[in-house]
Amino acid sequence: MGFKFEKPQKARKEAKAAEEAQLTDHQKSYRDREKREEKRFQMAVDSGFWICFCFHDAEERGRFADLVKADAEGWTFGDVIRPVFEERIDLQNKRQFKPKEQKGTPMPNPLDSVETTDSLEGDSFAEADAILKAFESLEVKPHYDNVWSSAYYVVCVFRDSDDLESFIREYALAKYGDLYMDGSKILEALEA
Repeated sequence: MGFKFEKPQKARKEAKAAEEAQLTDHQKSYRDREKREEKRFQMAVDSGFWICFCFHDAEERGRFADLVKADAEGWTFGDVIRPVFEERIDLQNKRQFKPKEQKGTPMPNPLDSVETTDSLEGDSFAEADAILKAFESLEVKPHYDNVWSSAYYVVCVFRDSDDLESFIREYALAKYGDLYMDGSKILEALEA
């Protein structure tokens, strides 16, 4: 029994080239169309293409929003924020860190007080009512100790999840959180 030692990539390329030679023009155009459709589908269902930068207070949020040219509602784009990071901090190719655990106490679960019954409709209304009451009871504080529970934030939207991941990797931002990042710490780095 003989063994053939070659890189799998080389074998795959040879098989692909042989398959390519056997396809008609119509089959090639259909395959190309299928690839384009698959890419469009991936972009349509891609939901992880944003970062929410969270801040302790409105003053920090305002300074960051001015830096990254966010609109009045706190939205900006990856293409706008990249040059700001390139100009202000040179964190490229730094060692990545695991995201830190959240500090402080999280918000209480508003559904803890809801008792379930046999009525799906009644339970749904009770849950919606409990969530509405929880939102209505919240006040915007002047300063939040737990930055991830803050009402002060700026959201940056990227082209797709690959663009977002490369941004996080290039500037070693994983240490500040995942999709919700400690914007106060990032602002310190930008202003240093």
